[in-house]
Amino acid sequence: MEKKEEFITLNINSSKIVIILLSIVTVLVLASVITQSIRFHFVDPELNRFSCFNLDEEANIPTYFSTMILFFSAILLGIISLFKKKEHDPYCIHWTILSLIFVVMSVDEAAAVHEKTIGPLRTLLSTGGFFHYAWIIPGAIFFSVVAIMFFKFWLHLEYRIRILFFLAAACYIFGAIGLEGIGGYYVDANIEIDFTYILITTAEETLELIGIVLFIYALLRYLVLSFQKACIRLTFL
Repeated sequence: MEKKEEFITLNINSSKIVIILLSIVTVLVLASVITQSIRFHFVDPELNRFSCFNLDEEANIPTYFSTMILFFSAILLGIISLFKKKEHDPYCIHWTILSLIFVVMSVDEAAAVHEKTIGPLRTLLSTGGFFHYAWIIPGAIFFSVVAIMFFKFWLHLEYRIRILFFLAAACYIFGAIGLEGIGGYYVDANIEIDFTYILITTAEETLELIGIVLFIYALLRYLVLSFQKACIRLTFL
């Protein structure tokens, strides 16, 4: 039987996708702040009946959303990597490695792997204060190594994409490392968790989500700018 090939042009409305994602982020942040405000000001704080909306909790709605957008980033990076491989681009391997990193980050978000290392690392390194959540030490080292390895790759990007990558990374890292450290310092000094701590962690998680959404926007823009004539080839036997 003769093979028939059909081409489907990729139509990407990056602005619309990002507006939808930011709208979801806004709803999740408001839901977390409102429910935690009710918890700490009107009911017993020990009875966390609204944990499904708490940005600082695991295995709940915000966590699933964060896992999803991290994995979506990995898929976009994988698509770019495939196009780059076809073009024999020297930076194809960088896109592939980034895709794998985001797959790992997505799994970590879903399974809360790095949170499970906090206790053992705190004991091993005898940390406290800003490093109360001791995972931020290897986390900061990891981000630093990646930044050094990918610096030349970042420089080769088109200016607008380069700025978006930088802003996305800055938001995510300041949230994940900076505000995590501030939250750890606060807990270490105050012992118990209160509404102030909730606001710190809310700001932390919000910056992480915004960083990921900015990165998705950058990847979508990169696809639009770099592969305007790209299409998907479907072969029917």
